[in-house]
Amino acid sequence: MSNSTVPIKEFRLELSDLTYTGHDLVRPESVLAQSNGTLWTSDGRGGVTRINPDGSQQFLGGLGGNEPNGLAMADDGFLIVANLGLGKVQKLHPDGHVEDLLTEVDGVSITTPNFVFLDSRNRLWISVMTREHHWWTPCRVLCKAEALLRGGAQRILQAEMVSMFSSKGESYACP
Repeated sequence: MSNSTVPIKEFRLELSDLTYTGHDLVRPESVLAQSNGTLWTSDGRGGVTRINPDGSQQFLGGLGGNEPNGLAMADDGFLIVANLGLGKVQKLHPDGHVEDLLTEVDGVSITTPNFVFLDSRNRLWISVMTREHHWWTPCRVLCKAEALLRGGAQRILQAEMVSMFSSKGESYACP
């Protein structure tokens, strides 16, 4: 072991060290790991999948919208889910019961909540992709604008298929 003051500098991971976890998941974009080895992932089937340390898994549905995205875990065990497809932040209880937690801020619909985070003071933070109700429209417009800005190209290269933009404090991702 080195005398490095930054332990992460000593961390090394080889491709052969990695294994697959989970099966039959749809768009598992956000993953939470608990200290006991349990994993939680958003699942495009309209819910969240729990993957236990032994590899067994349970799907908790009922979120609707088919685009649950960002996840955060509260101290009392429920999950907070940014549901991109329904334009709301939801609370998913361990028993599968779902309730809407946040649909608007100051009377304005949150439209496209992308990620959620609970800080050390238990404050909820969310990111919202766009104020548009259909997020893919501004993304396509921005992707085309990006292509034009790159010398009039009419397509985006494979290596550049995902790009982030910022406009008036909003973030966009080009699919």
